[in-house]
Amino acid sequence: MKKIFIISYYFPPYRGVGAKRMASLSKFLSEKGYQVIVLKASDLNYGDEIDENLNTDDKNVLVEEIKAKNSLLHNIFVNCFKYKVSIKKLISQYNPSLVIFSGGPFFYFPIGNYIREKYSIPYILDF
Repeated sequence: MKKIFIISYYFPPYRGVGAKRMASLSKFLSEKGYQVIVLKASDLNYGDEIDENLNTDDKNVLVEEIKAKNSLLHNIFVNCFKYKVSIKKLISQYNPSLVIFSGGPFFYFPIGNYIREKYSIPYILDF
């Protein structure tokens, strides 16, 4: 089974449209026979913008959380490092053939080049 890695700060149970788009994409890819690995922010970052009914229970969609904060200073100095550590673990564990980035927040966009150069995995920026 081919694997696709989605990096999306917003993902259910966050109730915003960006999370719903990525959940819909992951469901579509799963239905087409792909295993989807999602790296998302911890639910603690979503505050009261959570709807528990939006969680996915698809066995072909694995959701991993990262404790990343949505603040510019913290993003630059800490979050990119946290993403790289999580990405390294998930790539070595699942060996995905493609990475898809959701278009917000912007701080992790440079990680796309990092993935392409370090792991030779193509990526798509969904903006």
